[in-house]
Amino acid sequence: MTVKPLPLTDLVVLGLIGHVAPRAISGYDLHRFATASVGYIWAPSKTQLYTVLGRLVDRGFATRRDVAQRRRPDK
Repeated sequence: MTVKPLPLTDLVVLGLIGHVAPRAISGYDLHRFATASVGYIWAPSKTQLYTVLGRLVDRGFATRRDVAQRRRPDK
């Protein structure tokens, strides 16, 4: 079985997730953290970040949890 290596962007996002682990973090908060920490060399768009997070979930490197909110759209 051949394992396809992760793209560099995916590895960066995994590193960011690992930095805040074991605390759960939303995609929005992860975007803010990326901008504040590595934003001077890499500033992902929100759509790029959510695409990467989806790939990481699909490959088993991250998990997803839906959060219901009262006065806002669900996360």
